[in-house]
Amino acid sequence: IIVALKVTVVKHGGDDWPRYSPAGEGPTTTLVNLTRHDAGLYVCAADNGFTLIARAETRLRVRHRPYIEPSQDFVHSSPGESIQLTCTIHAFPPATVVWYRGVLPLSSLQYNISSDEPSYRLSLGPEQALVGNYSCTANNSYGVATKDIQLSNKVGFCLIYFNFSV
Repeated sequence: IIVALKVTVVKHGGDDWPRYSPAGEGPTTTLVNLTRHDAGLYVCAADNGFTLIARAETRLRVRHRPYIEPSQDFVHSSPGESIQLTCTIHAFPPATVVWYRGVLPLSSLQYNISSDEPSYRLSLGPEQALVGNYSCTANNSYGVATKDIQLSNKVGFCLIYFNFSV
C-alpha cells in the first residue's frame, strides 16, 4: 500500500498563505529569507487521506534589529500642560529603550517612563514639558533605531485650501 502524505504549513491569520511547502526528506518545511513580518503563529497539518488530519502549532520568532513605527514628528504643548510622548517599537530580542532630551538621557528616577510592548511612553508633567527635541532610542544585539520628536509650544503649520466657483 502506498499512502500519499500531504503536509501544509500556514501562518495563522495570514492572507497570502500557504507560502511554504515541505522540502527535503520527510515532512520538513524550510523557511528562507524571513523578515520580522514572518513572525507569528504557524499551523502544520498532515493529511494521509484516511484518518483525521493531524495538526500542530508553533510560534515563530524572527530575530531583527529594532524598528520604530512612523508617528508624529511634531507635538504641540501649551505652557503648564502635561504631555505624553510615545514610540512604538518592534524588536526581537527585545530592545533596551532610552529616552533623550537633546543629547541628555532621561532617567526613570526623575521622569515617568513606562512600557507596554510595543509602546514605550515618556510622560512629562507641566514642569518637565520643556520645548525641544526628544528622542527614543532602541538597541538590541542586531542594531539600533532612533525616533526624534519635536515638542513645541508653537502652533504647527496649517494648510488652507479655498475652492472658488465662478
